[in-house]
Amino acid sequence: MNLYGVLIAPPVCTIPGNSIIYVDLGDKILNSRINGLNYLTDFSIPLSCTGSPAGVNMSINGTEASFGNKVLKASKDGLGVRFIRNGASQPINSWFAVDYRQSVALQVAPVREAGSVISGGYFNATATVTLQLP
Repeated sequence: MNLYGVLIAPPVCTIPGNSIIYVDLGDKILNSRINGLNYLTDFSIPLSCTGSPAGVNMSINGTEASFGNKVLKASKDGLGVRFIRNGASQPINSWFAVDYRQSVALQVAPVREAGSVISGGYFNATATVTLQLP
């Protein structure tokens, strides 16, 4: 008896260059206009995959803002960043399906806790993008 077969390497997906993706929300954000829709900023996450992986998922992971709503906590109290995908909120720390053949188009907008007044000045927020293959 002679048994044989061909093993194929599993598909691999990466973000080219494993680089940091910077998204500039601007420098003229008015506290009174922060509502999760104003100051909407487009960006994309490029993907590079070997093979033809089916069922690729992505998650944007980070610390959730204390006021909830699955938005990313920013460096100023009462301030967060909302992610939007295909016109709907994309909660952080949640998996969503992506097409490995194209960049993942997203939008972000600052959001604030109801009733909060946020002090002026620089802010930032940090998240980690994770890919999941079947």
